[in-house]
Amino acid sequence: MRTESEPESDADMQSGTDSTLTELESMSSMHSESDSDNQMQSGTESETEVHPILAFYDSDYKAPFDPEDPETTFEQVMLWTDTELENRHDYIQHLFPIPEVSGANPNAPVLTEEVRDAFIADPELQENMRCAWLMMMAFFGWELATEEMAEDLRVRVGYPVPRRNFRDLAEQSWLQHSNHNQLRITRIIRSMRILGLYEEAQMMTSALMDADEAAQNVVNAETLKIWFDTSIRPVCYPPTFQKDDLPVCVWLLSLDPDDDGTEEVMPADSDEDETISRQGFLEGASLDYEAERGGHPGIYEPHFPEHPLSAILTPDVQSLFQHYEQFSPRLSPEHNRSESDSPERMWL
Repeated sequence: MRTESEPESDADMQSGTDSTLTELESMSSMHSESDSDNQMQSGTESETEVHPILAFYDSDYKAPFDPEDPETTFEQVMLWTDTELENRHDYIQHLFPIPEVSGANPNAPVLTEEVRDAFIADPELQENMRCAWLMMMAFFGWELATEEMAEDLRVRVGYPVPRRNFRDLAEQSWLQHSNHNQLRITRIIRSMRILGLYEEAQMMTSALMDADEAAQNVVNAETLKIWFDTSIRPVCYPPTFQKDDLPVCVWLLSLDPDDDGTEEVMPADSDEDETISRQGFLEGASLDYEAERGGHPGIYEPHFPEHPLSAILTPDVQSLFQHYEQFSPRLSPEHNRSESDSPERMWL
């Protein structure tokens, strides 16, 4: 017998060591299998948690917007013909998502705070959206001005200018009293503003109104006002916003109004903050312009420090207010009665 004070034999020590090693190897194997399972589960969850809009736009995923049609990836859509862009009605909600449910495609994913934050943080996503915008602008009849074109047409480089066959393209797509492409345009403007393409959104609206004036006011005035409002006012309000409504997209309201109904804003021609009433902002398009006739109009944009892009004011805001001055008389009650067939939905 061995007393407790006697040392273990080499055999006993080796046996104990083997036993311990076997137990450790078994535990390690169990942990390894568990980690593998967790990684697989985590990977699966990660894949399922990717928002469909991000999976469609992100070049790392290249997911088709229609899971049953592998030819509907972002890269494939960029190659579509004008005929496909006109006749298909299931892609525009993916190219230009907004927080509101689509009337034409109610099953399409809507824009969320997660998607907005991803676009704001990732220049590649914004550049892909800009490519989509350029495709749609070409479909509507525009191209962007080169240095030579800008000098000849007296516009800045990069401003939308008519393509050679502009009138045909425009009349076939959007330059009508009212049609579904005008609803698409509302969606495009709203989506780009929310996702950081402020200049493109306001350039597009300005170019639309330039062309409509040149065509002797073909587009109904209510649609022009919707485009104007969608380009200018805070993005937390949808195109169908009425002045007494509360914001629908609370996550887009980064700065809550004060108790008196005012909020901080940044004027276009100054670095100093001012305060105006929410109602004054939303109703004051013509009032601000009238107040500073002959100079830069008093144009405001919400100033949210946590999202600097929302404070950007583009070179086209003055043009937009000048266009508003031109078409706003057509919004009189008498004129509205003659345009009662304006589209019921404001976006597709």
